[in-house]
Amino acid sequence: MSVVHHILARERGISAAQKIVDGRTIFERVGGQMVVESIVETMFSGILRDPRVLFFFSMEAARVEKLKEMMVMFLVGLFGGPQKYDASTIRKVHYPLNITDFHVDCILENLTVACELNDLDASLADDITEVVSRARPSVTMGCTVRLELARKRTESAGTQGLWSQLGESKGLEAFVDRLYDSLQADERVKHFFAGSKLEELKRNQCTYLKQVFGGTVEYDGRDLPTIHANIRVSDFHFDSFLELALREFGNVGLDPDAIDECIVLLETVRDSVVHPSLRDHDVRKVQEAANRKPLYDRLGGERTVTMVVEEVYGRALTDDRLRSFFEKNKAKVQSIKKKMAQYICGAIGGPSAYDVADMKPAHYSMNITSFHFDAVIEILREVMHQMDIPSGDAAQVSRALQGARENVCTGYIVRTEIAKRSLAKGSDQMFRRLGESEGLARIFDMVYSMAVNDQRIKHF
Repeated sequence: MSVVHHILARERGISAAQKIVDGRTIFERVGGQMVVESIVETMFSGILRDPRVLFFFSMEAARVEKLKEMMVMFLVGLFGGPQKYDASTIRKVHYPLNITDFHVDCILENLTVACELNDLDASLADDITEVVSRARPSVTMGCTVRLELARKRTESAGTQGLWSQLGESKGLEAFVDRLYDSLQADERVKHFFAGSKLEELKRNQCTYLKQVFGGTVEYDGRDLPTIHANIRVSDFHFDSFLELALREFGNVGLDPDAIDECIVLLETVRDSVVHPSLRDHDVRKVQEAANRKPLYDRLGGERTVTMVVEEVYGRALTDDRLRSFFEKNKAKVQSIKKKMAQYICGAIGGPSAYDVADMKPAHYSMNITSFHFDAVIEILREVMHQMDIPSGDAAQVSRALQGARENVCTGYIVRTEIAKRSLAKGSDQMFRRLGESEGLARIFDMVYSMAVNDQRIKHF
């Protein structure tokens, strides 16, 4: 630490070893265990969506939850809280895993963003990252030691011994057969190993591996970056491939040292296989999206939806484009409002008692067109704007309700199409079906009789 940093630390009352500021540990500065739990939950929401490290956390939900609990205990103790996790076990647990500095950096990036999203100040977030970083050697030790020893053996003795252990060409071909059986059965990667050109892919890969593991054959196919440019292989897929390869190396009789040598050699092609864009991972964007409340909750739930529906209905009653559809008796009005609110709640991610299957038959006999539907959406947008609902959320509500258009307008569309086809056969046919002159006269008499008694139009 520089002289300047020492001076600044003394001014803040920091203990460099324990990150104690003004007599308070990180655990106390964070705000206790509940905040640590929130940080871990936020961090995992990113890790479980991060293709760079997902492989190490791809497990059953119950195991993920257990891992979160252990992480919380570890961090609480590390931050100066109650010591409930035996930190001495970290090296042993992680030793057989191929966790590199790259993976640790990705985890720390997720941790830092999680701290920021939990509103921790920058200096506290930095202290947390620095303290957690001290576990890096224990986490990466196994991979570092095993792969470095394997690398030195390969450099000093070459690959002839490994090639012999593999059983040379026949042995490697048997290994590739077993590996491909595993790849085609694994949900994580099987989509890469399907299709009409699978046998050609298998032959080419076998030839390439013969060259990598010390055979005399030379691979003369396309280079790996060109082959994988449009395949979008992530670190998760590559690590899954390595896991299956490691298992099959063991199944064909390789000892642990030889398996490590094989993994070292395969690791050299990772950067040529993994798609660069899948490493350009926006941790903040992913965590923000994962922890963003559903639209229903952001709006304020059922209470807000009910208020919106109340206002929309009231405006529709005074809109000449729509009032004929909304002027009903009091009981019917309340029933329509209730169903509208229920449908909207369901459409934006909330609970709903509305059966969407009832929508089409309920509107089928009504002459509701897209013109009328758009008029309702227009009023809805005006109401949401007046209620200060964020424009982005309002736009999502409008889009969510577009799914109702077909059910609401189908009746009019179908009847109009039938009428058009009927008229295409000649209007005289329609005239006869209406009862000709006498029939039309009776119809108009009935219409006028209803019109003079209808409060909405009798003044005309």
